[in-house]
Amino acid sequence: MPRRLSSWLAVVVLFCGLPISAWPQDRPPTVRLSASAQLGVQPLEVAFDGEAETNRDVPIRIYRWSLGGEVLATGPSLTHRFTEPGHHEVRLTVADGAGGEASESVVVTVADEAWRPDGEKVSEADARRFLWQAAFGPNPSDLEYVMRRGYEAWIDRQLNQKATLLSGTFVRSRGKDEDGYYDTNQLIDDLFVGAKDQLRQRVAWALVQVIPIHAEFTIDNDEEYQRGTRRLFNTYLRHALPAGRYDSRGRYDDLLVELTFNSAMANWLTYKNSTKASREFGTTPDENYAREIMQLFTIGLVHLEPDGTPTRDADGQTIPNYTNAHVKEFARVFTGLIDGQAHAEEPFASSAEPTKWLIEDHDFGAKQLLVYPGVSPARGVIPAVRRSRQPPQQAELEVRAAIRNLFNHPSHPPFLARRMIQRFTTSNPTPGYVRRVAEAYAGDGPYGQGQRGDLAAMMKAILLDDEARNPAYRENPQHGLVLEPMRVIVGLARAYELHEPARVIPAADLELVWEMYELTGQGFFTTPSVFNFYLPDFSPPNTRLRPLGMAAPELQILDEYRALAGLGYTTDTAMYLIHEFNEGLLGEDFELAEDPEQLVAAIAGPLDHGWLDDRARLSLVRALRRFRESEERVHAALYLTLGHPAVRVLR
Repeated sequence: MPRRLSSWLAVVVLFCGLPISAWPQDRPPTVRLSASAQLGVQPLEVAFDGEAETNRDVPIRIYRWSLGGEVLATGPSLTHRFTEPGHHEVRLTVADGAGGEASESVVVTVADEAWRPDGEKVSEADARRFLWQAAFGPNPSDLEYVMRRGYEAWIDRQLNQKATLLSGTFVRSRGKDEDGYYDTNQLIDDLFVGAKDQLRQRVAWALVQVIPIHAEFTIDNDEEYQRGTRRLFNTYLRHALPAGRYDSRGRYDDLLVELTFNSAMANWLTYKNSTKASREFGTTPDENYAREIMQLFTIGLVHLEPDGTPTRDADGQTIPNYTNAHVKEFARVFTGLIDGQAHAEEPFASSAEPTKWLIEDHDFGAKQLLVYPGVSPARGVIPAVRRSRQPPQQAELEVRAAIRNLFNHPSHPPFLARRMIQRFTTSNPTPGYVRRVAEAYAGDGPYGQGQRGDLAAMMKAILLDDEARNPAYRENPQHGLVLEPMRVIVGLARAYELHEPARVIPAADLELVWEMYELTGQGFFTTPSVFNFYLPDFSPPNTRLRPLGMAAPELQILDEYRALAGLGYTTDTAMYLIHEFNEGLLGEDFELAEDPEQLVAAIAGPLDHGWLDDRARLSLVRALRRFRESEERVHAALYLTLGHPAVRVLR
């Protein structure tokens, strides 16, 4: 081999960090494995599908399915009926004609019976776990109530709580900062940490992620930002659950309508000042919101079965929910909206006021929307409006009709059900779980009230489902979710009874907003895109989840930098809060820090939701004995506890 060529190959190999034998042309098979369910009650029938890839010039010759030492079947698919409770590891092994072999496995957990409330008191560990799901973590009063009265009683109590909003009462209870603005940070801390209507706060925060807005990029005036963020979050809060005082039915379509007419949303998704098509100026309506309201807020890209699985045609292909032609028709609906405070000389002024209509720019022609059984409006058509009947109210009716067309689409309930389940209980709900939640949302099932879009019914179905409450499933390695930074930060403040305003969640101070987002990947109204902080189907590379086609959305923002910087930020926040508002947590002058066992009980105990076992606590105690100074030991206790998988993973 010529010296120049060999030197070049050596450089390439060193740069790649790979030996020649590991290059793609010699790669052994890789396996992907999917199961129709990983949880369920016996007898449970599960369909498995396997895929194998190899870039060798030989085919995959062997697909072998096994359970324990027993071979169940050969071939790329398997259907198996599980009749015994317990955890069952099903393994797929593949081999190619050149001797390459690979395998992958999935754990199926089978319960002997479905969970049912039995009238007994709830254990402390179970109550903590429930409140990490349904609230921003447990505090002593909620914990005691759940243990004494049960899960559904707590939910019913929450549904009867008055809505706590960022209102004038809260503003007057706090002072202004040196620039004369109200401290939005403190107001929001009062909500997330101290508000009694915790379920409403959690639902609103979940909805902020389903229909996200980046307020800093949409409201360009500092004073208006102060008012705008409060007004925006109040919109989500009012519609999160029924609120009689605010004339809210707790319906998703009402929220979507109000946000559509919000100037921040119109600015964020660029349909503010969108005009009807003009041949003279060569313009067409802005299609951004039309596309996102379908893809991300209501129905998704492909048609879904009631259980959330994609509908397939005779060739096994998914069926698109809409075409680009539909996007163009919906875009015509959202024309003619201008800012509520804009003047003629400032047509692009930004505020958080509701949008208004400029009738000359709205397209009143006939529009063909989506068509499906029972479609609304009739035949999916918004008819043309004669010039003599074109008031602003008529344009508003068209927007409502377009939203109703999407809201009544059969894909909408399962689409939203999966996204809301992911925000509360598990990243990978089974099709059965999605179907049950979608039924409740559509007004059916044991929790449905006959009203489509019912978020209260949806929440009961999510939180009281067998997959959320059955203790048999908790040890399944694919079940549960990773707690997002916001839930951890607010949860520790609630668990440690830090109810004083503590700037836990920066909002008004844009430097603090940026700091929190940079260090943790999350902040209040700081979503980096319309796709939220993370994608619902994100599967982290180099993990067991990716070959199984399973998601862990929250891990998309947990890169190497944020894993450490975010943990440091959260730990420092906790230290600050304890010093300022609850030094009694650790005894007078941090006296509990002298005893590592008592320190672990004080720090880890309130954050435990059932997985900090004796072995984990002992490892924390041993680590803390290496620190001599009380302050360092407390900091280490917080750091190690807040970073422990038993705290960060909720199962």
